[in-house]
Amino acid sequence: MSTYQDLLTYNVDAVLVVDQAGRVLYANPAACNLFDRPARRLIGGQFGYPVVVGDASEITILRSEGYRYAEMRAAFIQWEGQRTALVSLRDISERKRMEAALRRADLLNTAILNSLYASIAVLDEHGVILRVNEAWRRFAQENGSGDDESIQEGANYFETVRRAALTDPDAQRALEGMMNVLEGRTSQFEMEYPCDTPQRSMWFVLRVRPLQAEELRGLVVSHIDITDYRAEILANNEAEAAIKRQEIELAHLELLNGPLLGEPRSSQFNASVWLSEYERLLDLCVDRRLYRVDHNISEGALALAETMGSQFAQPRDLISLHTRALTRKRDANLPPSRLQLYLDEGRILLLEVMGYMVSYYRKRVSRSDVNI
Repeated sequence: MSTYQDLLTYNVDAVLVVDQAGRVLYANPAACNLFDRPARRLIGGQFGYPVVVGDASEITILRSEGYRYAEMRAAFIQWEGQRTALVSLRDISERKRMEAALRRADLLNTAILNSLYASIAVLDEHGVILRVNEAWRRFAQENGSGDDESIQEGANYFETVRRAALTDPDAQRALEGMMNVLEGRTSQFEMEYPCDTPQRSMWFVLRVRPLQAEELRGLVVSHIDITDYRAEILANNEAEAAIKRQEIELAHLELLNGPLLGEPRSSQFNASVWLSEYERLLDLCVDRRLYRVDHNISEGALALAETMGSQFAQPRDLISLHTRALTRKRDANLPPSRLQLYLDEGRILLLEVMGYMVSYYRKRVSRSDVNI
């Protein structure tokens, strides 16, 4: 027994001998350290945990500074002539802390992934989907692919895209882009592609980045919905085209570059002084169009035309005033629909003020003829 006890004494794991009544008959130094008690306090006392022979189990040990965790294994032995249980306890506290830290890190990573707007999948080097975020699952569910195993965790995304590439050139580009990033031929890949869903036609940006992990080679694939962005760009392009058409119209009006009536006179009109007034009239025009409100804009347009006439303003002065006002509206980053209203209503205002100017000059010529 002495040699046997020596083996137990120097065992790095905690070892206890427990009789059938649950009393501790022996405790080695590692057990005293694990329970934070001297041998004299352990021996003779109750072990306090159910002993299951043959199966491993975990127990939690309360110590003065907190909890420790141990993996327990037991076997029947003869100890000093009686049947007892030899209990081996391996301290797994550090392992438990590491597991808890990994769980917290995993929860944090999951929370971060799920907080992102893009639909994201993490792939290993073979294309197997390791993880997807909530946006990925939600898009699949909303578009009838929620039960499609080919895009779920554990599926091979490369194979899914490869099958689609047989008939879809965009899928072929995507597959080639992913392979180039995976093999290190390029640091990233990005492409825009259309996607028709049961609800509507959509556009996405596919972005592929290498997986930044020390021992794991793979890809991070994200699909970003740019449907509304493309619609806005298209609307902006249409607005820009409308502005160019307006500029062409204004260029045609420049053909009236000479004096409206009579002999040419040097213009004394300062557009900067009246720019805010023209903008105010423009705002009233748009307000009238939107809310069907009568602002008596003609009265303001007439007053502006007569002021310009009294200062010998020419068509180019009015066109300059009009163009500067529209440019300021464009630079204000208005929604495309609102900018289009300014273009439409501005054209009408320009022609109205021009008509009042013509009328003003005609009256002035008539008065001059009478005086002669």
